[in-house]
Amino acid sequence: MMPEELPLANFANYQGVQRAYDEQLLPLGLEHEEVAPFLYVPREHGHLALMGTQSKKLRRLQKAVINALEGAQGKIQSIIFDTAKINDKPLQYVNGVFVAADAIKQAKDNLIKSLKQRLQSNKEQRWLYVYITDIEKFEEDTNITEPEMELLLRDGLQAHIALMIVGTNGHLALSHIGLSGLYKKYLTAALFTSRLQEQQLIEVPYGMRDRDVSLGNAFFGYESEFTLIKLIQ
Repeated sequence: MMPEELPLANFANYQGVQRAYDEQLLPLGLEHEEVAPFLYVPREHGHLALMGTQSKKLRRLQKAVINALEGAQGKIQSIIFDTAKINDKPLQYVNGVFVAADAIKQAKDNLIKSLKQRLQSNKEQRWLYVYITDIEKFEEDTNITEPEMELLLRDGLQAHIALMIVGTNGHLALSHIGLSGLYKKYLTAALFTSRLQEQQLIEVPYGMRDRDVSLGNAFFGYESEFTLIKLIQ
């Protein structure tokens, strides 16, 4: 039975969660149909967009991904650009960097440098999850250029770098030019809290367009398939 709430401490005990972390995969919550952990698998799903139209639902989604990274207890490498100021407490178990506001531009430059080094290395690389909680604020604060963003999106997966980008449907899915055009081109999976027809990144089968989600849940969309997920608190 699906629990009404899903605290991180309880979620960590579900069968398959720790194994997923050991394999550098990211459990995002519980799949409603099977009541089993749903895994974000970058080598299969590609880079991930996160979207929502209602601020309360979206903030719950943004926080849930931070919870998922914290639940790894250091087994997953991550960089969190919390440009939306979602996190409100120290994270004990994040293996990686929680970027301070005054260091964000340097951290972006270091990320691009790291990607280039990974591409040139013959060593097997661990997956690095890069989570940006507000992409428009990230663009403003880092002055990232189109060539820099395209490098991250185009070559990131080859270097075992997965981008998880939060933004509006309009910024991530509607434009074919500029930075927005790059997101529409390269973001191949979406996690969102709005009605299916309100997002335009993933094609929605006609009979499913009116499906909506309640607070604490989200749809994961990939290749016209949608899975309803209970989010981690």
